Formats: sequence, structure tokens, C-alpha cells
Amino acid sequence: MALEIRKTDGTLLATLEDGTSDTTSSSLTLIGRRFAEFGKQFNENWVLTLENSNAQIPPLNPMIGQLWFDSTPGVNGLKVWISPTIGWQILAFSIDDSVASTFANDMTFNGDLTFGGTTTFNNLSTFASGSTFSSTATFNAAVTFNSSISFGAITFTGDATFTGDATFSQTATFNGQAIFNSSTSFTGPITFDNVVTFSNNVTVTGGTIDGTVIGGSISAAGTFTTLTASSTITFSSGTIDNVTIGGTTPSSSAFTSTDIDGGTIDATIIGSVVAAAGTFTILIGTGGTIDGNVIGGVTPAAGTFTTLIGTGGTIDGNVIGGVTPAAGDFTTLGLTGALISTDAATFDGLTILAASSRFLTLPTYTVAGLPPATSTGGVIFVSNDVGGSTLAFSDGTNWRRVQDRAVISLT
Repeated sequence: MALEIRKTDGTLLATLEDGTSDTTSSSLTLIGRRFAEFGKQFNENWVLTLENSNAQIPPLNPMIGQLWFDSTPGVNGLKVWISPTIGWQILAFSIDDSVASTFANDMTFNGDLTFGGTTTFNNLSTFASGSTFSSTATFNAAVTFNSSISFGAITFTGDATFTGDATFSQTATFNGQAIFNSSTSFTGPITFDNVVTFSNNVTVTGGTIDGTVIGGSISAAGTFTTLTASSTITFSSGTIDNVTIGGTTPSSSAFTSTDIDGGTIDATIIGSVVAAAGTFTILIGTGGTIDGNVIGGVTPAAGTFTTLIGTGGTIDGNVIGGVTPAAGDFTTLGLTGALISTDAATFDGLTILAASSRFLTLPTYTVAGLPPATSTGGVIFVSNDVGGSTLAFSDGTNWRRVQDRAVISLT
């Protein structure tokens, strides 16, 4: 009489005729009645079950929920068969202190992990649960930590992303980009060779930046190549470019650029009640002289300047802003009021004629030489459209004939 072997959920796994066995329905040998090697197969099934199929090669014909101890060097972990699409997933394991582990393939760890010995990951690694590395760890490819993580000495050659809290108690080196999305604590020396992003607060209680001691109960002096602040920085001591800053008594200094409400520059008093004479590279002032020329007084004085914004005087011999306008050639002219031209004037190809003519001349283009139609509302004159010369306007994408909105073309 045939035996029906069913799984836990009641579904039929195999049917065994008398005197037969089945080695394909599962990882064990299923035994029928009066099978000749019953005793041998029965006991081997128990051995496989006790050791969870301990081997470097996974058991054949696994069933959902089946366990396998993967004894591959560097793994030595218990795995579970999830499904044919997901496959074997590691549960949790601990690496002995005396064992150096190397993972050459992509690795995904869904359970808690403890690595006691030197560990190297040569390919993509993802840690979905808590992990502890108490010895040296090296990651040579991208790595993602989705939960809390604690490290000893560690090197990241590839990019690293930390979604959970991270604690670094020893030397840490990041050769790729690093992204920290949660709380991060560094109590040992750390090196960043690439872009680093902190989405949360970072507290550094020790170590140095470019050899400068940072933090601690007592603030320490530092030398920085570039210092950028998003709020006010107060310097009560120390130096910038070897210049003493702050203190009860201000000291003289030389700066490339500065905004000062008091004190002196090159022994010249700035911002006091009585203005003092001085020689400056760039100066905006309401009094005094520049190169011997009085600026901003009651009576404007003539002068020759490299750069000047004025309401009177002359530039290159041309009177600007006087009662009687004068002709002049300017590289750039900015206006805050009306521009009145009594003769022909040209601006970037747009010719404005004298008041008596009462018309203007638009820039002229051929179809092949049309400018980009990116400025909506622009108007030009096209000399060789398919329908003859015509006015054209821009709709932001194309130049179109004014009379029928057709796109300008030769055909």
C-alpha cells in the first residue's frame, strides 16, 4: 500500500510505493514500506537534520523554512530557505576572533551580526539589522547599513550609507562618499577623502582636523584653510593670517577685504566723526579726495577715474547728466529713466532714427542665420522667408510670420 507524505500545511509532498524511496521531493531521502536500506537512510536523515545539512554546497530540493549551515570560509552562518525567488537568507552568526573572513560576492544580512575577527567585504554589502565589528573591517565596494552599527578600526574604499545610528570607536577611513542619515559618534581618528553628508547632528569630542584640536571643554586655537559659517562667528582671541583678532583692545591688521565700522586702515581713521585722508585700492565714500580729486562735495570736481558712478563731471571727455546732453561712446550704459535720442542711435542692431523720421529699423536676419527664439515677444526682420521678406516674432520656441503665424522657413 502506497504511503502519502504531506507537508505541515497538509499539501501532498510525495507518494511512496512499497519498497521504494524518493530523493527528489526534498533534501532528505523519503522511505517507503519494506525499503531494503531503511535503517541506513533513516539514520542519515536524522544526521542531516541535526547538523542542518552542514556543507559549503546548499542542499538540493529545499523546502520553505528549511535550515542550512553554510560552512563556506568567511560565512559559517545559518541560512533559511525563503522561496525559489528569494533563495537562502542568512539569519545570524558570530565569527570567531581567530578567523579572518572575506566575502567576495554581494552580501545581504537580515539578522544581527557580530564579527570578532578581521573582516573584508569585496563586493556590495547590505546590513538590514544591527551589526558589531569589534576588529578591523574593510569594505572594498558600496555598503549600506539600515540599522545601528558599531565599529572597531574600519576602512571604506567604496561609498557608504548609514541609515541607522553609527558609532566609531577606533580609526575610520572613508575613501568614497559617505552619507550619515542618523546620529553619528566618532571617538577615534577619522579621515574623509571624498564628499561626506550628515543629515543629523554630529558631535566630535576629540581628534583633530588638519592637525587642529576641535571640541573639548576648553576651546582650542586652530588653523584652517577655509572657514565657512551660516551664522555669526565671534573671535575673542587667536589670529587670522597671523593677524590678532578681537580682544579688549583692537590691534592693527592687514586684510584683503573687510567691513569695519571703526578703527584704522593703514593708519587712516574710518567711520569717525571727522573723516581722515587715506589711500585705498577700492573705496566708496561721501567725502575726501581720490587721486587729489574732491568727491561728493558741495561743488563737484573734475577728475580722471578707472571706475566711477557719478551725477556730474565728465567721462572720457563726455559730459554726463548736465543740463545740455553731450554725445558719448559707452561700453555699458544703465538707465533708470527715459532715453531720449535726437539723432540715429543703434542698440545691439536695433536702429532708432531721429524724431523727425518717426520709425525704427529692426535687426535683419536670413532664415539660415536666425537667432534662438528663446525670448518670447521678440521681433526681427527676415529677408528671405519662403513668402518673401517679412516681420517675424518669437513664441518662445519658433520664429513665426506676423501676418499668418506660420513658422519661418525656406520651403
